[in-house]
Amino acid sequence: MAVRLTEERREGGIAILRVGGRLDAAASGDFEAGILPLAGDAGVSRLILACGELEYVASAGLRVLVKVVKSLAARKAKLCCAELRPETLSVLKMTGFLSFMDVKPTLDECLA
Repeated sequence: MAVRLTEERREGGIAILRVGGRLDAAASGDFEAGILPLAGDAGVSRLILACGELEYVASAGLRVLVKVVKSLAARKAKLCCAELRPETLSVLKMTGFLSFMDVKPTLDECLA
């Protein structure tokens, strides 16, 4: 199963992107093509990834997340990930991503 990206809404500088499926080597190119334009959009000050349907993240997907964080940080914008499944959260913990990524249990907490 490929990665699925759905832009849920964009208002007031906040863009919400729903991410589902598998973020592996085969899907990382599609993920990058879908998310980097949002990360580079000067009108987006906060990018929220709603990851409740994200089933798997491989190193290729993590590489894209690093690019997204760097792109946002270069213009003082922020990334917040919400609704992560326990296995996905575990991958982010083990790889040290929680030291530079904001992760919240709910979408509402990312919006606060």
